[in-house]
Amino acid sequence: MNGHPVVNINGTSREALVNARMSAVESLRSAMQALGECSPNGRDYQTAPKGEYEIDNHVGMSQQLERE
Repeated sequence: MNGHPVVNINGTSREALVNARMSAVESLRSAMQALGECSPNGRDYQTAPKGEYEIDNHVGMSQQLERE
């Protein structure tokens, strides 16, 4: 599978396929922005046991999403 839909006269129109993909991409961008806005703040974890504050984990997940 090449990842691109094949437009068929009996199937979904090219315009509908493109619009659906564009909508999905925009939704993913919005979700990634929302994730960035809720990143951990070290000051919120000052009294937590060592290791509770995992900014590296959050950053790593965000970077992985951007690659995919």
